[in-house]
Amino acid sequence: MYIGHRMKYLIVSILFILSLSLQAQTYRYSKSIFDEVSVTENVVYTNAPSISGFYNDESNVSTESFAMDIYEPVGDDINNRPAIIFIHGGAFVSGNRKHDDMEAFCDSLAHKGYVTATIDYRLGMYVTSNASATRAVYRGLQDGRSAVRFLKANAGDYGIDPAKIYMAGSSAGAFICLHSVYMNDLDEKPDKAGSYNYNNPIIPFNQITAPDLGNYDIGNNLSYDGAPAAIFCLWGALQNTSLIKAKDNIPIFLVHGTADGTVPFGVGPPFGLSSFSDTYGSSPISTAISQLGFSSIDTWFVDGEGHEFYGVSNGNWSSSPNDYWGVTVEKAASFFHDQHKPKADFSYSSRALDVVFSNESTGAPTWYWDFGDGETSRLENPDHSYSVSGTYIVTLHVENKIKSWDESIIEISVDNTGIQDYTLNQITTYPNPVRDILVVNNLPSCTDIEVFSVNGTLIKRISSDGSQLGIDMKDLPVGMYIINFSSRQKSFQQRVLKTK
Repeated sequence: MYIGHRMKYLIVSILFILSLSLQAQTYRYSKSIFDEVSVTENVVYTNAPSISGFYNDESNVSTESFAMDIYEPVGDDINNRPAIIFIHGGAFVSGNRKHDDMEAFCDSLAHKGYVTATIDYRLGMYVTSNASATRAVYRGLQDGRSAVRFLKANAGDYGIDPAKIYMAGSSAGAFICLHSVYMNDLDEKPDKAGSYNYNNPIIPFNQITAPDLGNYDIGNNLSYDGAPAAIFCLWGALQNTSLIKAKDNIPIFLVHGTADGTVPFGVGPPFGLSSFSDTYGSSPISTAISQLGFSSIDTWFVDGEGHEFYGVSNGNWSSSPNDYWGVTVEKAASFFHDQHKPKADFSYSSRALDVVFSNESTGAPTWYWDFGDGETSRLENPDHSYSVSGTYIVTLHVENKIKSWDESIIEISVDNTGIQDYTLNQITTYPNPVRDILVVNNLPSCTDIEVFSVNGTLIKRISSDGSQLGIDMKDLPVGMYIINFSSRQKSFQQRVLKTK
């Protein structure tokens, strides 16, 4: 493919500017910037009534402790970091927090600057009982919310911002994420999660009297809300999309293979088993959210791929991660970074080789400008003079207090043609600094004079046919001003300092 000279110049310039910025910026949350990660294992986050044994014999329940492993970047100086809770799959009958993919997610995102955690939760389900399946999902919902509440209650101990605790889950873990944010009204609690009688589908085929599982939030730290601030869902589903209400505008990223035979991409029972009720996968979830007009949804639907398509079986590598794994990690990192990053933006005005830059970013108290000519600035609204005419790639890199960042990159052109000798040799102004009247001498005929603030705002415009003029500056605020003189398509600028 042919690439023109100008395009080649732009590509090289952008890469050069980005390399310069990289030397000055950390790109936290997007790149792995920490060499080491520490892991605090077996941190108990909840105690809950748990089923003893592999199957869902709810006549044999005892209170058990459930733990998380917490990952933190070593040498981090920020004490209000975002946190992500990762929740393993296993169809609510198997699995644990040590799944390969959950540990790999935690390690990868902690190297980028997050606090991450992988959790155990209550298991147990008759795979041929719809009532048992409903109750298993509900218990998972409760445990996921307990994990969120634990991190909020202990945010100071782990250097976490309690308002920025997110969830990510695979398969059953994605069910937990989805129900944690959409099953949140009292009237949405399933009947089967209350006191419920159902038949044991295996020997001795007795009737099971299942106790009421309680509210969405049970256990400790009940003064905190258990809902995550955003969720990243890998091949998950909801009981029904009717759970999604207009008030449930939670940032969400849905990942799913369209040929998933374990958790339907569309509508259908898990595993294709008729004993289960239909679930609503990522496709109808996405449709329902879009119909409500939410803008906080991202999707990655891969045609023809099945369950756990990044190379694991029940959360563990069959051999090694495939190409989808790295893409999935980067999509997760980008999505979570979007939840707490500032927005970089700027405008500019130019007069000949002088450019005034105006920061229009939001949520950022620090700025790093690269003007594309080797010069930089950390001022909020800098002005810059280029030495020669040309096209430059200007980059504004902004950061907030937790070093979350964004960049705005704009190509600008400056042109020095049009400055005549008379502008240098004839026009004189005094006094400078000025308090009241700026006197201008030796003006050519038909000269237009414009007074600009340093941010490019036009203050006043004057036309003169005489050789001398007085510009009234006494009512202007103290500061720097740019005086632009133009005549016969030629121009000249001078900076003037207004004092008290």
